[in-house]
Amino acid sequence: MKRVVVSLSILLALALFTVNANATHPDNLVYTADCYGWSIVGLMGVDANTRYVNVDYTVELSQHGVPVFSTSDAAALDVGNPVFDFGGEWGMELCGDYDVNIHFHFESNQGWGNRYFETSFTCDCEEEGGCTYTPGYWKNHPEAWPVSGLTIGGVFYTMHELMEIFDWPTEGDITVILFHHTVAAMLNVLVDGPDYIQGAIDDADAYFVMHPLGSYPLGEAKDEAEAIKDDLEEYNEIECEEEEEEEEMPAFGAVKPTFMKAAEESASWGSIKSLNKK
Repeated sequence: MKRVVVSLSILLALALFTVNANATHPDNLVYTADCYGWSIVGLMGVDANTRYVNVDYTVELSQHGVPVFSTSDAAALDVGNPVFDFGGEWGMELCGDYDVNIHFHFESNQGWGNRYFETSFTCDCEEEGGCTYTPGYWKNHPEAWPVSGLTIGGVFYTMHELMEIFDWPTEGDITVILFHHTVAAMLNVLVDGPDYIQGAIDDADAYFVMHPLGSYPLGEAKDEAEAIKDDLEEYNEIECEEEEEEEEMPAFGAVKPTFMKAAEESASWGSIKSLNKK
């Protein structure tokens, strides 16, 4: 995959200090992040009264508001030479827009403090190709999920809750089938599916703020949901021809049975409300 590297350095963002003028503090603190990895480099300012210096940090990488990587560590610095150079690779190929947040904390016998950093960068993909998968695929392949939950319409749903909602019948309430395709599209983008659908995903997200899951919208509100659903459904059904041909090829002499499974039960209004309260 071809990647375009955008590297940003930030000397200082937000800082918290003790009131001691001689307190330990970082000098020349430089933070970088790009499509390959991240680094935190600097020197702790100390004086003759400094007996120890401890530092720790947390780095989080997110895409579309969903954390995709996180790491943390701590170290005791040499007071005689209190330099530090932390860094690492993301461990994955990045594609699209990303945000990075870091919390750097330090303390000594003379004081303590924090630094907070935020930055963003974009990694180009070689091409807008690849497969996408339907709600049925994501329902039956929990091991393929890249995240443990999603926020839709301002409500965070765990993977377990989303799996339960995939079992809700799609007839009657347009918000249910729209929700199914919104979840599938979000997951498809996160696993490197084409991201041109992000606009429709954003429309669905905004729709669920005004019309929560299980609200049974009618009239123009229903028509709006239908239009968004159609865009997401078309995206989620991009074919992977080789995979589909392999799945559809029965063994010689075998009879491939088909099954029809009716929805076992309808979701109660109480269960819908309980999810929306989270």
